[in-house]
Amino acid sequence: MATFERGAKRRKYSLYDIFELAKLCYKHKKQYEKEAAALPKRWDQKRKTWNQPKPKEGFLAKAVREAFPELSRTPNNNKEFQSAKMLAMRALHEYEK
Repeated sequence: MATFERGAKRRKYSLYDIFELAKLCYKHKKQYEKEAAALPKRWDQKRKTWNQPKPKEGFLAKAVREAFPELSRTPNNNKEFQSAKMLAMRALHEYEK
């Protein structure tokens, strides 16, 4: 997959690259939903409701780390990582349509 760069050097992605990223996000989303459903519900005493816990890492972050190896070690709040996550979210939204 093409490398991800910010600013004036930003590279335009081909539709094939974006489609592959969307397929990867969709695969991780289905896995995330399956893992979330498998976790047991917990009773929240303060709010008097049942809560469904979520897995540790989100599916978008997991897909971005897999698709862009140079971002695999960057923290989640990095600007470049957030831009890549937004690209993945837009690609997934179009793929699900």
